[in-house]
Amino acid sequence: IIFHCTCTGYGGTTMEPNVPKVDDVYDGIKTLISRGFPISQIVLRTDPIIPTENGIKRVERVWERFSDLGIDRCRLSIIDMYPHVKKRFKETFGKTPFDTFMAPAEMIENVKHSIDVHKDLYKHFESCAENIQERVGCISQRDFDILGVNFDCKNGGFQRKGCLCVAGKTELLSNKKRCPSGCVYCYWH
Repeated sequence: IIFHCTCTGYGGTTMEPNVPKVDDVYDGIKTLISRGFPISQIVLRTDPIIPTENGIKRVERVWERFSDLGIDRCRLSIIDMYPHVKKRFKETFGKTPFDTFMAPAEMIENVKHSIDVHKDLYKHFESCAENIQERVGCISQRDFDILGVNFDCKNGGFQRKGCLCVAGKTELLSNKKRCPSGCVYCYWH
């Protein structure tokens, strides 16, 4: 398996009320590694990034916190402001990080700059639909290569525009609604 560990830095806050805090996630991953889980099969997911000044500082702290574990891959994306996500932001915080669906170019450039500053922490900073860093699908040829599985990755399927996941992926979620984590940015209605 490839284990995707999501940690945005917002765990236990109003943004992610029922998500573990950074140190708890870090301790869990450290325990998995100490018990023999292959580091090469772990992807640190810092998505979505909320590309405000404070949001970028928050994700930088996550990158720095996990950097001593030896994880090679750090996955990221920038929040998409779906209409229902905008509504939740306004109800919760009184405002949204930005008004457009995708982050403005200046905010994306700030994220790119932050990655450049931290590029020595991880061998791969990966993104999927965003043209931020190395673009690799969440399920990708890289994963199959790591697992030693012979599979010809072809992009496409029913995912959002720009998504690089393989066309043959299967939606694994059978409970098609928001999970109990209650994240404000959740794309489910």
